[in-house]
Formats: sequence, C-alpha cells, structure tokens
Amino acid sequence: MSLTQVFLGLGSNVEREKHLCAGLDALAGFLQDMSCSAVFESQPVGIRSGPFFNLVVSAKTDFPLAELSRRLKLIEADNGRYAQDRKGLPLDIDVLFYGDLEGNFDGLI
Repeated sequence: MSLTQVFLGLGSNVEREKHLCAGLDALAGFLQDMSCSAVFESQPVGIRSGPFFNLVVSAKTDFPLAELSRRLKLIEADNGRYAQDRKGLPLDIDVLFYGDLEGNFDGLI
C-alpha cells in the first residue's frame, strides 16, 4: 500500500508538555517518517482559557483518512479530551493536510 503525506496540528493548554509528549508517543506508534516543528505558544481563540503549546507533525501513513481520524480521536480521548470534568483542552489533534487535501475534513470522514 502506498504512503500518504500528512501534516497534523497538535495543541494543549492543560499540562501542556505532558499531553503533547503523550500525543507524539502515540502517533509514533503508527506513523512513519515522523518529524515535528518547534513548539510554540499561542493565546486561545474563541474560548476563555490559558495559553496553548502547539506544534506541527509531518509524517506518512498508509491509513485512509477516516481511519487516521478515528485513531486521532482515540489519542485525544486517552488524554482526557472528552472528559466531563475537564478544564481546558488537554490535547487537540487536527489533520491539516492529507495528501493533496487541506482544511476541514469533517464532511469527508
């Protein structure tokens, strides 16, 4: 099966280093040729919370977009993303590019 180039955006504003590292470790379990940008800090947009640590991951995958998205949601869940009592955003992972596709993939998955 051929590999597809992907770019993922990761962000966290709760125990930021811990959750970004956990996310990267989980991604390394199924992505190939993975590399990361430097971490940068940003202020939240549209929500009232503390500042985020963010980074971008470049990697290759043999998963279809739907399976990649499913795995990303599992990683987010493992880090408390969907917990009822969460404060802030422990881990957010967005697909920025999947091959030649870019942007919001919600309607494609």
